[in-house]
Amino acid sequence: ARAHLGDPTTGQGGHAGDFRVSDNTPCPPPSTPGQVQVCKVAGLGVTAGTNFTFTLTANGESKSVVVAAGAGPNGTCVNAGGFCVGTTVDLHETAQTGVNTTAIVVSPAGAQQGTSDLAGGNASIIVGTGMTSVTYTNQGPTGTLVICKVGGTGVTAGTNFTFTAGGRSATVAAGAAANGTCGTALTLGAGAVTVTEVASA
Repeated sequence: ARAHLGDPTTGQGGHAGDFRVSDNTPCPPPSTPGQVQVCKVAGLGVTAGTNFTFTLTANGESKSVVVAAGAGPNGTCVNAGGFCVGTTVDLHETAQTGVNTTAIVVSPAGAQQGTSDLAGGNASIIVGTGMTSVTYTNQGPTGTLVICKVGGTGVTAGTNFTFTAGGRSATVAAGAAANGTCGTALTLGAGAVTVTEVASA
């Protein structure tokens, strides 16, 4: 480390303008710029295809990138361009009403600087060689759905039935009228949802 950073007690030695912070930022930095990509995962309650705007700031200059939310786990990625290896880039996601940032993941992990600010949608990275990715996951408005099952004529109480709703499945045992038996509440994105009962012989 001292070959790159110098003697920490004297501040002498090391390379001038040293950028080394990980194996991905060699010293001295290469002339080939590193690439940065921003990825967006549509979490619960966020419609795939919804556009989100990100601002990247480096060396006092800012640029905006628009990324459409995609299905997990990888979402949709957009190349935000090249930066000199060792450059600190601050990322900010423009807030949308009713949408919260639930995760910010930097790859490789060593490129992340400090702790991401989920509430503010902020992250900071140091650009390394190759590609540095920052993946944001968001969650929109949600609600709960409870499915109940009444065992009618010819149906034995306790017989299990399977349902699907909003990409989730639930098994509910038939119960006596009038209310039957209710299953565990499912957390789903707010809005219309189709509930389907799987056919039984």
